[in-house]
Amino acid sequence: MRVWVSGGTGYVGGAVVEALRASGHRVTLLCHERRPAPREGVALVEGDVRLEGAWTESLEGHDAVVHLVAILREWVSRGVTFEALHVGATHRVLAAARRAGVRRFVHMSALGVGRCRGSRYFDTKAQAEEEVRRSGLAWTILRPSFVFGDASPFFALVRRLGRAPLTPVVGAGDVPFQPVALEDVATAVVRVLERSLSVGQVYEMGGPDVVTYRRLLDLAAGRPVRALTLPPALVRSVARLFEAWPAFPVTADQVAMLGCANVAGDRRWQEDLGIEPASFVAWANLWARGRAGGPDRP
Repeated sequence: MRVWVSGGTGYVGGAVVEALRASGHRVTLLCHERRPAPREGVALVEGDVRLEGAWTESLEGHDAVVHLVAILREWVSRGVTFEALHVGATHRVLAAARRAGVRRFVHMSALGVGRCRGSRYFDTKAQAEEEVRRSGLAWTILRPSFVFGDASPFFALVRRLGRAPLTPVVGAGDVPFQPVALEDVATAVVRVLERSLSVGQVYEMGGPDVVTYRRLLDLAAGRPVRALTLPPALVRSVARLFEAWPAFPVTADQVAMLGCANVAGDRRWQEDLGIEPASFVAWANLWARGRAGGPDRP
C-alpha cells in the first residue's frame, strides 16, 4: 500500500512511519521544518499544511492518507495556532485527498475530545474530527490518551517536575489518565489500514493502567513526591500572563487540559485491531530506574 503521511516527523509520527515501513508499506512523508534522513521505502516531499502549495499534488497515486499533524502549544507570532494546524490543515489535506482520488483516511485526534470543555486544543480537535466525518472518505479516527515510550517529551518533563524538592500540582492531582504506549499507537495505525472493519470508527485508546496525575509524578520520580498544591484558577491566571515566554513550562490551555479526565470509554480498539497494550506502570517503574528502552511486555 502507498501511504501519504502528514505530521510524520514528530515523536508519534516517527514511530508511525517506521511501523508502516516495517509492515511493507511505501510511505510519502510531508516535511516542513524537520527533514529526516533518507530511509528506504520513504519518499520526502516539502510543504506546509498551513498553506496551499505544490505538496497537494504529491497525494496522486496513493492508497491512503495518515494525518498526524498536531501541536500542544500555540505560537501566535509564528502562525502556529490550534485553528491553523488542527482545523485548517485537516481541511486542506482532506481536500487534497479527494482531488487525488485517495479514499482511505486515518486521522489522529486525542482522547478528551467531546468531554473536556474550556480547552482550545480539544475544541479545535473536535472541529477537525467533524471535517473528517463530513469528508465523504473512508475514515477512521484515533483518539489516544497520553502517549508514553522511550524519549517521551511529556514524560521527561513530568520526571523533572517529580524530582524537584517541591513539585507543583494543579488542584488535588486526582484527575485520571490512561497512558498508551507509543509502539501500540503506531501498530494501531498500521492495523487500521489493513482491517476494513475500522472504517467509520472512532477508537478511544488507553492502556491497561489508569493512574492519577499524582501517581504519574510518583512513578516518574521513582518515589513519592512532595507536592505543592496550587489552585487551578491561580495557575491559569499566571500561565496566561507568561505563556508567550518560551521558557515558561505550561500554558493556560494546558492547565485546563490537566483538569480533564483522560480515560477511554471502551476496549474496542484492542478488540478490533488485535492489540494487547503495554503496561504503563511496569514501563514507568523501569524508566524511573533508567532501564527502560521501550514498553515492558512481560
